[in-house]
Amino acid sequence: MKMVPVSDFTDVEWYHAYHIVYDRETNEVMGTNPSLYVSPPPIVTFYETATQRVAQGVLQAWLFYSVKDIPIGYVLLDKTKGEWELGIAIKDTDERSKGYGARAALRALKWAFEEEHARWVVAFTQGKDLKVPQMVKRMGFEKLYHFWVMTPEVWDATWAGRIK
Repeated sequence: MKMVPVSDFTDVEWYHAYHIVYDRETNEVMGTNPSLYVSPPPIVTFYETATQRVAQGVLQAWLFYSVKDIPIGYVLLDKTKGEWELGIAIKDTDERSKGYGARAALRALKWAFEEEHARWVVAFTQGKDLKVPQMVKRMGFEKLYHFWVMTPEVWDATWAGRIK
């Protein structure tokens, strides 16, 4: 599976990322903040905001591709609120439940724990897709109130050295 980091996005990839992030159906299913699609910003604002947050060290994101070499989703880690939060979205409904999201999430978690030395990563599973909570649980996240948490100890015991 091909993943392209936000720092390497081409103009075409920024276009795809924008249309995945602000797709209403994707947001409803995957559980993203519904205010995102009420009034999406211009694509230039999206680009400027994302690149500023990457430069500030509070955002890392990747587009990921299906075997058809078409970007189908994104995975991101957002530290705007002080802790790394994992986000995953797959726009193409035919590409869901094929393992792309889990593989992309594990690569992002590798970056968070092994590069950024995160104390923990949180994930929310508030969308309509009931397979997402099962996925984060299988990856080793533990439920805590209304969100899920993974610690470095769980990462090290379960995934360290296994994710390329």
